[in-house]
Amino acid sequence: MVCPEGGAFAAEAPLRLPRGFHCYRPPLDAPDTVPPPRQRNGFVTFGAFHGVAKINPAVVAAWAAVLRRMPGSRLRLKATQFADAVVRDRYRAMLAVVGIDADRLDLRPRTATTAEHLAEYNAVDVALDAFPHNGTTTTCEALWMGVPVVTLFGDRPAARMSASLLT
Repeated sequence: MVCPEGGAFAAEAPLRLPRGFHCYRPPLDAPDTVPPPRQRNGFVTFGAFHGVAKINPAVVAAWAAVLRRMPGSRLRLKATQFADAVVRDRYRAMLAVVGIDADRLDLRPRTATTAEHLAEYNAVDVALDAFPHNGTTTTCEALWMGVPVVTLFGDRPAARMSASLLT
């Protein structure tokens, strides 16, 4: 699944495994999941917990299209870089250009512990993946916390990681 058929991007012949090759073990202190936040908030919250290097203009445009189709929905982004006000302002401006107002955004910095990080997923209804470089650990974390993930199936291994976890 990760390597496209024919192995166009492989230096050697790919070995196809019958099941996924990923291993994910949540921390022992992982928080419990909760009912979807839309049930208590009255709106859908999308989330993406990728580093900002994965958030490119095409990703922003795709996420904005999703939000425009869901009036009242919100977007929670979490990345270490959002501790910096200049970075937060840059991403608010980037999303404003594609029609997403700042009041629909929640830009969150890194948390102190993995358990606190995982607990942030309890405020997300649906995780949105980045592309062309998908999440791997972020996808595993979202799924562990009961949050469905929406991804694009790309043409190279880095763009097929989440799909390989979802199929």
